[in-house]
Amino acid sequence: MKLDNPELRDSKTQVTMGFLLRVADMLIAKMTEQQKAISELETRRTMSFEGAHDPGRQYRQGDCVQRSGGLFVCLAATDELPGESARWRRIGDAK
Repeated sequence: MKLDNPELRDSKTQVTMGFLLRVADMLIAKMTEQQKAISELETRRTMSFEGAHDPGRQYRQGDCVQRSGGLFVCLAATDELPGESARWRRIGDAK
């Protein structure tokens, strides 16, 4: 079904209902994808300062600790030592 209203098209373009439905489907798919990404971000754990590093403890992503004069953030769950593991990133000096 073609939309014949001249206000909806210029002289060179005809818009079909099928085209509009395909565009609507693409927009809905993109919005669904974006909503999923937003939901994942909203549930992501934030950073949490845990004090001095405890060698016997398991740390989670986002935990921050002090060790050997440095401040470290945990990038992935680990019981490894900050400064000696790729699962930690030094983000500053502890004061």
